[in-house]
Amino acid sequence: ETIGYDAASLAAANREAVDMMVRIREKFENPSSPMVVSGNIGPHGDGYNPAEWITAEASEEYHRDQIETFAETEADMVSCLTITHTGEAIGIARGAKRAGIPVAIGFTLETDGRLPS
Repeated sequence: ETIGYDAASLAAANREAVDMMVRIREKFENPSSPMVVSGNIGPHGDGYNPAEWITAEASEEYHRDQIETFAETEADMVSCLTITHTGEAIGIARGAKRAGIPVAIGFTLETDGRLPS
């Protein structure tokens, strides 16, 4: 609810976003330009400041509703970007596996190529 949505409103917004992307894909996809529809979720906290870490278990619970919502749509996969630590990534991966939807996870890295955590 940090972003101002209750669970039902967030699920509805995510479904609408996927529906819009599916319509775009139906209109523009062709054999030389295949399109993947990805449901995007954000990190638990600030993706550029790893001040707060969560466990894999807490992450799986935190992201579960969004992942399951996307798994119930025509989304081909779930993406989560700006993850700062492995615990959150593990929870997301477990949640996606449980929901039966592929996932891509992108980490925020420091200039030395390492995780901030």
